[in-house]
Amino acid sequence: MGILLSVLFGVLLLVNGIACSMGSEDRKQIYVFNLLVPLFTLILVLIFRVDWQALLQYSYVYTEKVILLLVLSGLCGLGYAMMLMFAMNTGPHALTLSIGESCLVIPYLYSVIVWKDPVSPLGIVGFILLAVSFIAIGFTKEKDLDKKDFSNKWFILILTAFLLGGAELTLYTIPNRLAGFEDPANLRPALIQVGRMVMFIPILAKKIKPQKKTAIISLIAAVFNVFVAVIQFMAMDYLAKDQMMAVLYPIGMGTYILLFTAYGFYYRKERLSTPAWLSMAAIVTGIVLLCF
Repeated sequence: MGILLSVLFGVLLLVNGIACSMGSEDRKQIYVFNLLVPLFTLILVLIFRVDWQALLQYSYVYTEKVILLLVLSGLCGLGYAMMLMFAMNTGPHALTLSIGESCLVIPYLYSVIVWKDPVSPLGIVGFILLAVSFIAIGFTKEKDLDKKDFSNKWFILILTAFLLGGAELTLYTIPNRLAGFEDPANLRPALIQVGRMVMFIPILAKKIKPQKKTAIISLIAAVFNVFVAVIQFMAMDYLAKDQMMAVLYPIGMGTYILLFTAYGFYYRKERLSTPAWLSMAAIVTGIVLLCF
């Protein structure tokens, strides 16, 4: 069941990826998008997901450490989304997403090194493929849809997104490792969104007004964020019982990257160089191998 839920997790993420792609077209609206999405998501999960009766009864489960880890995860997730969308604004979206989502290698390594999760020779090969692909793309001079070079600026943005995304994924898997932790009130998605609320600060400082298009896209993304959160944590809980937490993101993100690459190719008409396509193929292969 955990494996099937992980695949569904990746399928649902596609909607969020497309929303980020569309929301990245206007750099100012990127700020608005990354405020409205967590705001709408927080409202939806508080209404439809959080079990308030269970929260009052089992509030002791949500220790200061758990709350801090999840809020910090949301903060890192905000930074990841911002850097990813700025990178999309600078270069091709499919390649950007592939590199950004390969940040799952960070929680994978963390689970192996810190939590002593088992690792196989194929998993090591997968990690090497991801590392080599990332380095190769850093030296690949691609062009965006307007035929402008973007490699240097784009690579700095996506490298930052990679690190922040890895921190986000690592932080919100740690509570599942803590002895006695449960989520009886389904509070995890709400706490994560709280960490993203700091986007109010730059929005107010810059006095940026949301466009109608951005608001609609944000609301759609928020609805699917709720579904993603539900499926993600269900998968996490199933896999944690079998000590298979390390495969959640390789399976989910691998599915997501493949589907978004198809979107970039057929809908956005993105045409990349042969080295870039080979690197993306290596990324997906490396992610799959991490599952073994």
